[in-house]
Amino acid sequence: MLWTTHDVSLTDEHRAAAQEVIEQLGGVEQFSLLMLSGSFAAGLGHSASDVDLYVTRVDNAPVESVAYPRRGFMVQVTEVDRATAEQIAARVSSFAMTATNRDALRLSLVERRLLIRLSIGELLHADADFGRTLAGMDRIAIQQSLNLPRALATASWQEDVAGAIVSEDPYTAAQASYLALQEACDIALVASGDIYDGQKFLYRRLARSAVFQPLMDVVWELFHTPFEHGGSKEQVFDVARRRCRLASFLVGHAVTTGWTVPLTELPEYRNDAEGPLRSPYFGLVQYLDGISLAGADKGYKVAPALARLWLALDGRSVEQVRAEVLGEVLGEDSSARDEFDAAIARLVELGAIEEPAADRSAG
Repeated sequence: MLWTTHDVSLTDEHRAAAQEVIEQLGGVEQFSLLMLSGSFAAGLGHSASDVDLYVTRVDNAPVESVAYPRRGFMVQVTEVDRATAEQIAARVSSFAMTATNRDALRLSLVERRLLIRLSIGELLHADADFGRTLAGMDRIAIQQSLNLPRALATASWQEDVAGAIVSEDPYTAAQASYLALQEACDIALVASGDIYDGQKFLYRRLARSAVFQPLMDVVWELFHTPFEHGGSKEQVFDVARRRCRLASFLVGHAVTTGWTVPLTELPEYRNDAEGPLRSPYFGLVQYLDGISLAGADKGYKVAPALARLWLALDGRSVEQVRAEVLGEVLGEDSSARDEFDAAIARLVELGAIEEPAADRSAG
């Protein structure tokens, strides 16, 4: 029987507790921004969660970070620097990062956290200028700006796994593959519209996600496979490869089908042994000016059609994949078949796919 959980969101009691603190600090008229955010705003609260109140004074005077006990809750007051908020909002009014210029949307950890808080928060009050600032934040651009750096990070972890396996290092393979899958899960959640920061709620977010329901057993197994310390290195390497392969699947669909519209579903996840299979050490990264297939410390700019083909290579026979990609009618067209076979050959040349193997592990 699966565990059950439910969202715990902001209630009128939370809002009343926050309002008491606002009155203690001088009332609404003293502030240009008042927003409730954090775990309750994301539906992720629990019995010990704070009520997070984000504020900016009209005179931009500093606000002390203090937790106030009210109505059985702790109301945590956090200052929002207006200039910083305006800069962040301007960055996510549209998506502008390219493969050669990644500075436009590079966010520090503090800026990233603030961006997430502003994007998920419940607005209590904003003056006209702050209201326009918040209204200019584009939801899809927010998701893209959060996901691109993390897609790069996932590819980096996958590269570490590849190197660790070659070096017979199970410790790094185990940890780096865990981090790669963790990043990839969050990327897919963000692409589906579930935005939050920090990993403590990752499993809870996965469990409530309709996108992840068909994958939960596989995800849970790969995160919690026990390793005997000093036991089989190959077991560790096998799980590390499986984690990375699932990571590339999640990131790939997040940055393609879930890039300009929310990700609403994932195709069946499979690793058959009949045909070519995506390498676990490659991943897709989407920029404003195109898609990169990243792996082995190199990135290759690829056409969207080639990216989709690479994602479709899940170990099924070439004939099955060809029929899916080209369609039954086009599949009979010799020129289309030649282009398909040339694309497969190109992916083999890049080292981005593996040849069939009878003993390939599922998952």
